[in-house]
Amino acid sequence: MKNHLSYPERLLVRTQGITWAWDIAITQDAAVTLARAGRIAEADALIVDRAANLDPHGNLWFELPSRIARADLAIQDGDRVGAYLLLLEAFTILEKRRLRISDPSYRTQLDIEDFAFELAVELLTKDLAVREIHEDPATEAFRISELSRSRVLLDLLHQASDTEVASGTDPADQAAEAFSPLGYAEIQQLLPKDREAALAEFFIGHAYVAIFVVRRDYSEPVVIRYDLTEEDVELVARRRTTDEPTDDEATEKLMARVLAELLPHVKPKGLLWLVPHRQLHHLPLHAIPLAEGQTLGARHPVCYTPSASVMHFCARRGGGPYQSVLTVADTVEDRALLHARAEATAVAALFDDAVKLGKEATRQRVEQLLGERSFDVVHIAAHGFYDSGRPLDSGIDLAGSGKLTARDFLGMRLDTRLVVLSACESGLGEQRSGDELFGLTRALLYAGVGSVLVSLWKVDDASTGLLMRSFYQKLMNGMPKANALSAAQSDVATSTLAQVITYCEEVRAVSVDPAEIRSLNLEIADLHTRAGDHRAAAGVLSQVLENLDEDDPETLEISRFKARCLAQLRRASSRPDYTPRRYEDSYYWAPFVLTGDWR
Repeated sequence: MKNHLSYPERLLVRTQGITWAWDIAITQDAAVTLARAGRIAEADALIVDRAANLDPHGNLWFELPSRIARADLAIQDGDRVGAYLLLLEAFTILEKRRLRISDPSYRTQLDIEDFAFELAVELLTKDLAVREIHEDPATEAFRISELSRSRVLLDLLHQASDTEVASGTDPADQAAEAFSPLGYAEIQQLLPKDREAALAEFFIGHAYVAIFVVRRDYSEPVVIRYDLTEEDVELVARRRTTDEPTDDEATEKLMARVLAELLPHVKPKGLLWLVPHRQLHHLPLHAIPLAEGQTLGARHPVCYTPSASVMHFCARRGGGPYQSVLTVADTVEDRALLHARAEATAVAALFDDAVKLGKEATRQRVEQLLGERSFDVVHIAAHGFYDSGRPLDSGIDLAGSGKLTARDFLGMRLDTRLVVLSACESGLGEQRSGDELFGLTRALLYAGVGSVLVSLWKVDDASTGLLMRSFYQKLMNGMPKANALSAAQSDVATSTLAQVITYCEEVRAVSVDPAEIRSLNLEIADLHTRAGDHRAAAGVLSQVLENLDEDDPETLEISRFKARCLAQLRRASSRPDYTPRRYEDSYYWAPFVLTGDWR
């Protein structure tokens, strides 16, 4: 039994005994049986009586689930106001109980607590009688939404933040405190002062989606609510992880409908700060096509945070010109990334103080550098991997069979404004109760990084190289990070075949490895064929064949490729066209998301 319990439940068993825990389960089962028989008043009385007997010293262990269970009974009895008041009592108990667990890492929420938050938000956004309890029901619903998410991460950030420890305060005492999520007015102050920006915080319930819209000039948040089926929610949460472009029109249409009422609250080109919820963390909301024909990310620069209150910690790194960078690129000897080295070289050239690592980037060397000094930016262009079973073991492959994982970053303190993980699936994480996410993004935020740029799926090497080149050029010219990413994504999405060929030729010009040059030439030949220029493709392939031995395994395959080009050339009836956009599909330009400070 213990293996299936959360930490609070295991602690309960150790301190009160297995029989005591079973008594709670038996009481709850008996109350459910009575409720199903229509004997709701008896079920409620049973829970009240057992709470007094099982928790006589106010340990809060049964008081919390008993309040939530009684709220559920009140809903069944039609007393929605009474149910809501019981939920408020439950939240007060929950906050007190959190303080009794000294290590923030173990202040995890239970599924029943997630249910309580979901029910409270539903009542506040739908039931008129419940809304009349509060002067500003939308603000209260937003407060509860913030209470429900990423609380462990917030407590850990609070513990790790040096500036949170007041003079004369024992850090051990400070660590025992729980960080209270920011209030509405405090979150408003985190938005840009231009009043063109908006925060959109999503909350997914059992059969609804609520969006809380926050602006500096709104006295309370605007609540947008959609009633959805569970199938709709699963459709929204569908994540693209294939290696080829795929169309998912149903998901796009559904999300466009959900987002349509959000758009009037944020001016075009104004910052849109998104706080996803549950499955939405793995959906690139910025890539959703809107009714007007452009995507959300093309209409607005976008940033993400796991909760609005997390921005309180992300925004502390400050601004100013970027001076220093650490680049780590193409670290694995036998798995070359054709564009990674050129990408890192181009990035390093933009900084006054650049430290570059390649095949010598062992785990020990990278950890040594990160421990010795601070960098404004850390850029890692390498092979990434995501371990769905153990998300904290997800990470980046380094030289010498080394790996740098989320678990490693949890043990670091990084005085870094931006970390870019130009790698596959570097932004994935496991979503657990309390909307806690476990993976590289969370680990880097905890380590003290202001912003993290990561990917949601396996990325294309060439389109990623184009994206990073454009992003850094705009960033170093003074654009805020969110604006630079939005503009770079637009550059990639609109890149023509001619522009991609030029980029690949520039990468080839700085390559010295014959195998890499050959691979780049094959990529360039493929681009020529996409433009219908089979003559140019055949010419590039001839250069490749000149540098291959006749008995090389690739010779036959490349010769066949050249023969197909010559055959197409004889049948071609139209002029080559290099204007089509190579990376227009969102698979190529949309995988990267900016989490944290947008500035």
